Amino acid sequence: MNDRISGSYDPRADRWATILPLPRGRHGFGAAAVGGRAYLVAGALTCGGGASSDTLELVSRW
Repeated sequence: MNDRISGSYDPRADRWATILPLPRGRHGFGAAAVGGRAYLVAGALTCGGGASSDTLELVSRW
């Protein structure tokens, strides 16, 4: 399983598209889009629990 794959949803077209991979894989993180940038907050390092991340990442292009 590749947990770095990410997607973008276009509600007008009602479809998903694969976008640039995440800098590192995470599961169950928080996200917000502000000013054309995506902020990814915390989350688990693996699917199904385990160690958590205290990282904040900024994705400026998608």
